[in-house]
Amino acid sequence: MVNTQEDIYKFHCQNLKAVIASYNNIERDLKQSLRRNDVHSIQLLKHYELYLLFLSGAYIENMYFKLVYEPNFTQNDRDYTKVHSKQPLNQKWKILLEYGFRKAYGIRDNFNLQLKLKFTPRKYYNELFNFIDKELNTIITIRNKVAHGQFIHTFNSDRTALNENTQSLLDAQNLFTIRMRIEKFKVISSVIHDLVISPRTFIRDFDNYYEKYERVTNNCSLEKYDEFLSEIRKRYNNRTSILSNTI
Repeated sequence: MVNTQEDIYKFHCQNLKAVIASYNNIERDLKQSLRRNDVHSIQLLKHYELYLLFLSGAYIENMYFKLVYEPNFTQNDRDYTKVHSKQPLNQKWKILLEYGFRKAYGIRDNFNLQLKLKFTPRKYYNELFNFIDKELNTIITIRNKVAHGQFIHTFNSDRTALNENTQSLLDAQNLFTIRMRIEKFKVISSVIHDLVISPRTFIRDFDNYYEKYERVTNNCSLEKYDEFLSEIRKRYNNRTSILSNTI
């Protein structure tokens, strides 16, 4: 039996839904460890962060395939963006992004996209391109280390020495950096959808997309993360204190 494009789209939607459910469960447990902030919870915290990082890669990969198989994408769109090539995930997203901007602004393949785009859309394109490159490289690097059991110490390729760069990258991750990555890819997915399906909608709503993208950055900043930690720990301690006094 040959699966139709509609079947494939449905299957990718189901995969994404399953990943989101797992992601939400791990995020809930991670938040609980952050609230408690005791010795046992701190030990669990890094494991939850690693699982969440691992799932974030699956989340973004499934977002990609759900996007390219959505009903309004044509087979020509998929062929042009090399959906089935063996390109790494970051390259797939970047090709799709470039295709969207070319299609929306009527820039043919034989013209340099950077030179043909006007200043504002060019700046936005470059921002999204660089974000995809950086953040998916981070996910791929960390996912490979986690898959090989390097939960605490990360090594070089032949495991003869510690890899300080990867270790620093791993240690810098937290709930908000992971959440920021997911939320920004949601925006990028919406941007690409409208670039390919409805260029007029994208151009009309350009400022809204950009503001939403910037808002994610602000909401997931280190300062906001510290505020979040302070608030949830305060609430947990107050609730624990009230319960203790009623016993």
